[in-house]
Amino acid sequence: MYFYVTGTQSDQLLINDFASYTTYYSFFEYHFNSDGSLSSLNDLAAIKSAWNSNTAPLATITNLTAAGFSPELTSQTLNNSSSRQNLIDNIFTLVSQNGYAGVNIDFEGTLAEDRDTFSTFLSELGDRLHAVGLLLTIAVPPKTSEDIPWYAGYDYGAIGSIVDLMFIMAYDWHHMASEPGPVAPISEVRNTIEFAMERMDSSKVVLGIPLYGYNWTLPYNPEDLATPISN
Repeated sequence: MYFYVTGTQSDQLLINDFASYTTYYSFFEYHFNSDGSLSSLNDLAAIKSAWNSNTAPLATITNLTAAGFSPELTSQTLNNSSSRQNLIDNIFTLVSQNGYAGVNIDFEGTLAEDRDTFSTFLSELGDRLHAVGLLLTIAVPPKTSEDIPWYAGYDYGAIGSIVDLMFIMAYDWHHMASEPGPVAPISEVRNTIEFAMERMDSSKVVLGIPLYGYNWTLPYNPEDLATPISN
């Protein structure tokens, strides 16, 4: 099981509670800047708790900004060779010095024109991490074909050949701003799994399962946002 936590000291009890069901904890989150520098996170105690519970902590690196996930930030950083190398160096230093088992890359909304650049970045980062036995994992959107324009930036085949694990975010087909419907329709989830397994080693696929739902007001009004419901 692959579990996302915030990586702060308050998560130590959660880590211990779920350790018997969990293999990896992905600590959320580190942000990066356009020059390749990284934010900080008070995660040392949580990392220690993960290892003490016989689970492996991973550092999540994300393009999340105050305005949301930023494809523009990803593009600006990865298309600048100096910034891209700086980001790789900083990720390697973070993972090595803080005692992580590896890294989880969560760059959302990657642009179609950055598809090859993104794969190249992952390959370069993977070479650096794998050379010293560290893991490279990634979170990706749920592709069911190559004909979905907003997911064109993710080359499942290339990514699958590079990473150790690919966490598929198989949820939010319906969300708080959408019409009512299942968060993870079984037919779409099945199509996503089949699409991934045609392009990569199935042992690398980790299926993301949503532990939440939404409560829509009926009759449906597109101006009304649904209320999230936790597990």
